[in-house]
Amino acid sequence: MTVGERIKIARQCRNLTQKELGDRVGLSDDRIRHYEINKRTPREDWLKKIAAALDFPIEFFASRELNSHNDVIQTFNVLEEKFGVSMKKGGTVSGKRVYNITIDDRLLDKQIEAWLDGEEEILSQIAADSGKTAEEIEKEKQLWKYRYPLSHADKSQAKLKEARKNNRSESPND
Repeated sequence: MTVGERIKIARQCRNLTQKELGDRVGLSDDRIRHYEINKRTPREDWLKKIAAALDFPIEFFASRELNSHNDVIQTFNVLEEKFGVSMKKGGTVSGKRVYNITIDDRLLDKQIEAWLDGEEEILSQIAADSGKTAEEIEKEKQLWKYRYPLSHADKSQAKLKEARKNNRSESPND
């Protein structure tokens, strides 16, 4: 996926027009359109402004092309070398092979655990809200994934805000 395609996805997740995004960052809608169709590539400073205006992590816009099975294998090699991620064959479930992944890097392990917990939580919240269409559910799920780790940070900030509010209400008035 190109940077332009990622800009378009993020903009659409925020329900913004090209003009609205352009206004937020100080660019014309033509410039945003040129970025989205890959006619132009934004400089890093503009990409940072776009990411901030859309409330997406800058890392979302980085190109991580996986176009072939070999690209996937090479990605596993990089994960093994840089983060101590190793993979072994497991059994089969419903006729599909299962692989076991071991992670030596404690920080990565915690981040993956938080990501999986967050994904599980957002999916259960979405499932509980029966008033949404399938399209709305998919859009909300994608927005959470695309914005990670900001979506995780939002949750942490909400919990902190709630804890502070509870502490204020529990403290005695002088």
